[in-house]
Amino acid sequence: MKKSNSILTSAFLPIILFSTNVFPQKKSNDIPAKQKIEKCATMEMTNLSDQQHPRLKKLRDSLYAETANELRNGNVSRQRGTVYTIPVVVHVIHNNSTENINESQVKSQFKALNDDYRKIAGTRGDGDGVDTEIQFQLANIDMYGNYTTGIEKIKSTLTTHNKTNDRNLKDLSRWDPHKYLNIYVVRSITPSEVLGYAFLPPAFPPTDGLVIRHTAFGTSGTVTNPTTFGRTGTHEIGHYLGLYHPWGTNPGDCSDDDGITDTPNCEFEYYAAPPLCTAPTQCGNVRQIENYMDYSDDECMSMFTAGQTTVMKNVVTVSGYRTTLVSSTNLKATGATAPSTGVDAWALVVTGPAPRICHSIFTPKLIVKNNGSEIITNCDVVYKLDNKIVDTLNFTGSISPGVSQELTFTQDTVTTQTTHTINFTVQNPNGGADVLSSNNSVTFSFDFTDSTYAIPYIQTFESSSFPPSGWKRYDLNSNNKWERYAKGAFGYSSYSARMNNADGTEAYIGQVDFLLSPHFDLSNVQSPNLKFSVAYAATNSQYYDKLSVFISTNCSDSWTQIYSKTGYLKSTGKLPTADTTQSYFVPTTSQWRTETIDLTAYEGDPDVMFKVESQFGWGNFLYMDDFTVDGQIIIGVQPVASTNTEINIYPNPSEGLYNLQINLMKESRVNVELYNYQGIKIENIFHGTATNKNLQINLNEKAAGIYMVVTDIDGMKIVKMVVNE
Repeated sequence: MKKSNSILTSAFLPIILFSTNVFPQKKSNDIPAKQKIEKCATMEMTNLSDQQHPRLKKLRDSLYAETANELRNGNVSRQRGTVYTIPVVVHVIHNNSTENINESQVKSQFKALNDDYRKIAGTRGDGDGVDTEIQFQLANIDMYGNYTTGIEKIKSTLTTHNKTNDRNLKDLSRWDPHKYLNIYVVRSITPSEVLGYAFLPPAFPPTDGLVIRHTAFGTSGTVTNPTTFGRTGTHEIGHYLGLYHPWGTNPGDCSDDDGITDTPNCEFEYYAAPPLCTAPTQCGNVRQIENYMDYSDDECMSMFTAGQTTVMKNVVTVSGYRTTLVSSTNLKATGATAPSTGVDAWALVVTGPAPRICHSIFTPKLIVKNNGSEIITNCDVVYKLDNKIVDTLNFTGSISPGVSQELTFTQDTVTTQTTHTINFTVQNPNGGADVLSSNNSVTFSFDFTDSTYAIPYIQTFESSSFPPSGWKRYDLNSNNKWERYAKGAFGYSSYSARMNNADGTEAYIGQVDFLLSPHFDLSNVQSPNLKFSVAYAATNSQYYDKLSVFISTNCSDSWTQIYSKTGYLKSTGKLPTADTTQSYFVPTTSQWRTETIDLTAYEGDPDVMFKVESQFGWGNFLYMDDFTVDGQIIIGVQPVASTNTEINIYPNPSEGLYNLQINLMKESRVNVELYNYQGIKIENIFHGTATNKNLQINLNEKAAGIYMVVTDIDGMKIVKMVVNE
């Protein structure tokens, strides 16, 4: 368990760095008619992060030596000839306005990035600089192993973004920053209306990534002058990969610069503008206004230098932080492997069946991506179930380079309720050999269970078997995982489910682990709800975790989020139930909270299931108990006169005394009985006729736990659960 804000280890090797104590101050230039825009807040945000995490700056200072030495010795050709690809996810944060940009605008930004970083001939990026041999690709596989376009739309008022809320913005959605470059596109950035910002490496993982205004993202759609060439993204990713502004960190001081010999020293920000893109002389040098790391208008920019390339390549090959992004293993896992030359049919990801199926019949589906340079017009795909060939699909059509297509096979059947494995292998693309055979096959495992659990349901994790019957645990990264722990909620029980977010390293930050619940039948349930007990304390204001709950009505084919809490403060709407602690958190009986989620929207649905997900923030232990699905259960035929029947029990939970309120449309035969959770009747509460009746239930002499109150009205039974504290 860590005891401080330190997140970095000796695994980080040298990268370029400089002091970030002084913020650049805007000065005028010799184009007075041009309106100035404070383009970049990277130095400001990095400085603030360093104040919260002092070791970041210390490490950055101590790690300067190797790259600086390479640059002094004229080594500006590190790893030349090797191209590195970085997987990217774009989070479009919007509030249903113009900032909700379309896919075309997002893709225009990626064309601009690759034109600029690869110095593509005949494009705006083909200036006097060098090919950095770094390129960018939208991820096609998400953290769960599902297909994605690499573009995520999130509705939130935080699209009007204040830099002081950087962590809150990124808490909306964070894909593992060690596997993806996270870009957040927002409506505006205040105060001072900057265009964007990033964090210099090594960065604090929960806030790592880029934030960019939608008007400066891409080359089409909502972009506005003078940021119509996508160079804000080029500039900010330069920071993400370790580059500083060419004037360094002390504007006006010619002895301070970015530490790179082939970017001429200059005094301060300069806003060169078309049509002349005038380059002044500063510090005895003609200013390199074409450099992407300057403040020129987009149209004036066109180059990175060889020295800048060395810095960026050090970050992705040596530093230890960004190196995981470009590994071949990660590129395959994120669906971002660099395109091949020739015919390359990639068996990308299985889209059917879902990880769990509820019926024996399912439809196998595969997404094939054309990862080559030639159109794919035909191929054969062999489908296996449990290692036996079932079918071969002969595809004919047209899949253009970079395009993915879903292939659907004939329905198949499984008979045993267990884990099954399917495999797809793509063969003979365009009637010949594939230039990259290593991506021709994909294997996927799924579970079959047709068991549906009745309501009311409660899981207290008392059984020694974990996960409990009907549940499934998913540990996507083979690190920490959900486990059974000898501490029950409120002291009522002996065990709970616990997620270890306390142990690990900063490399785990952003990873997710989840539990899948059994299937539940809400056909005869009115006003259903989900309840569970939670206990959590964060380590401090920087290290905290996230708990989310999702619901599925189609047997895990798709999910809808119904609960999500995070944060470090014990306050309304936040996850913690106790104050921050530097020690391992073990809750007392008073450090639990009951969460209730209204499921009225799913009333009458015959098959629902839940996913309970923890996202690692290196915070602390997270506990869950008393996972309960209940409501007003209707058993038998409901009389017409009882359609407006109201049965209310309050307070619930209680320390022993409950009020039972019965409101009926007409006088009816009423019988009220009390059962324990094992279904054993323990008391008759009322028997007679009634229209409106108020009763008191006394459980003061009963053990703490869950009880069921069964009310029979003219043969219709309504079941309510109560918690006796």
